[in-house]
Parts: sequence; C-alpha cells; structure tokens
Amino acid sequence: MADHQDHSADKGGFRLLERMLFLSDAVFAIVLTLLVLDLRMPPGVTDANLFRAILAMEPRLVAFGITFALVSVFWIAHVSILRRLQVFDWFVAWVNLAFSPPSP
Repeated sequence: MADHQDHSADKGGFRLLERMLFLSDAVFAIVLTLLVLDLRMPPGVTDANLFRAILAMEPRLVAFGITFALVSVFWIAHVSILRRLQVFDWFVAWVNLAFSPPSP
C-alpha cells in the first residue's frame, strides 16, 4: 500500500513538472506568434508593387528576424536547462514564471 502511495505522489509531481514545461513552451510560442502578427503590409499594396513594398519593409523584417532568433535562442537555452529537472519544485516554478519572456 505504501508503494502505491509513493508511486502516485511521483506521478503527481511528474504531472506538475510537465505542466510547468508546457506552460513555458506556450509562453515562448505566444511571444513568437505575436512577433509574426505585427508584420503587416502597408495599405494599398498591389501585385505590381509587391516587391517594392517588401523592400520598404526591410528594416521591420530585419528587426523581426533578429528578435525571432533571439527569443528562439532563449527558448533553446530554457529547454536545455529545464529538461534536466527530474521532480517538480515550487521554487523553480516561481523562478520560471519570473523569467518568462515578456510579450513584445
């Protein structure tokens, strides 16, 4: 009976750990999505002047690419660090929330 209780406690801790990791991944995904949603073509763009309009957006596209790459690097580092966790820890969960990326 004691083994069953210990096993269920481990299962609950593993579930909390997974939920924390999924939440972190979702926050990064939302940040990356918001970056993409901010890219809009200027009004009045037609097929004839599409290439010129894209060239005019070059500074915004470069800023988007740099920001996307930076957030992606932070996400990879975050995953690399947190994948080493074996058990859920409330302190780590609070620190994880405190260091989640801000939305753009």
